[in-house]
Amino acid sequence: MPKSFCKSLLQLAMWMPIRSRAFASSWLARRKLSLTIALDSFQGAFSVFFDSVITGTPKQRGRLTAKALSESAFSFAYAFTGSLGFALTLPKENLLLGEPVYEQAMSALLETTRVKDGSELREQAKKLGVATVRAVYRWAETLANSGLGAELEWTTGKRTEAVVLQRPELENLRNVIGLTSDTTATIEHLSGTLFAIDTKRRTFGFVTGDAIPLRGSLSDNMQQTVEVPSQVSATIEASRTVRYSTEEEDIRYVLLTVERVKPNA
Repeated sequence: MPKSFCKSLLQLAMWMPIRSRAFASSWLARRKLSLTIALDSFQGAFSVFFDSVITGTPKQRGRLTAKALSESAFSFAYAFTGSLGFALTLPKENLLLGEPVYEQAMSALLETTRVKDGSELREQAKKLGVATVRAVYRWAETLANSGLGAELEWTTGKRTEAVVLQRPELENLRNVIGLTSDTTATIEHLSGTLFAIDTKRRTFGFVTGDAIPLRGSLSDNMQQTVEVPSQVSATIEASRTVRYSTEEEDIRYVLLTVERVKPNA
C-alpha cells in the first residue's frame, strides 16, 4: 500500500482472483454493487465498534444514532492501483473527539477479524457486545460471497496496524461467528393458566393474563398430571440463545414444577 502523511488513515485494499485483464474488467462490471456493499458493510462495522467504545456499553443491537454515524464516518482520501484500493480518513472535526477513541474502535475491529475459535470470539463479545461481532460477520460474508479478499492498514500517528483476509481466513471467520452462540438460563415463578399438558410427548402450554402463550417441554422430574385448563403457580426455566451471526433470539421453556391454585386463594 502507498504511504501517507495523514494523521489517521485507513487504507483498505480489496482484491479478486485475476485471470486476465478481460476477466478483471468483466468482473468489475458485474460486481460494482458487491464492492459498494462491501465498503458500506465495513463502514457499518466500524460505526458499531465506535459506538460501543464511545458509550462504554457493549452493544447487543446494531441500531445506531445519527450522531454516532456522523462521528464515525470515513471520508474518501484517494484510490490506489494494484488492487481495488481505497484510502479513507476521518474528517478533522471528528478527531476533536480524541484520536484514542478511533484507535480503540479500529483495533477492536481488527482483533475481532483475527479470532480463531468460539472462546476468543466470546471474549470479544463480552467487551464490546454481540452487535460488533455480528457487524464483522456481515462484512466477512459480503467479501466471501463476492469472491473478494481484503487487506486493511490503519495508521494513526506513528503506529500502524494491519490485517490480511484471504479466502481461507474469511471462511474461517465466517464459520466461527456462524457457529458461536451464548445461552443464558433464568428461573421464573409465574401464576397463570396451564391450558395444555401432554405427559407422553412431554410438552406443555401456559399463559399469564394477556401475554403471549409459552409452549415448551416438561422437565425429566416433572411426572405429575394436572387437569387442564387450570389456574396454577408454575416454575419455568427460560433458556435464551443468542446466535452471533443474527439478531434472532431463540427461547426454550421447560416446566419444572406446577401447583394448582385454589379459586378462593
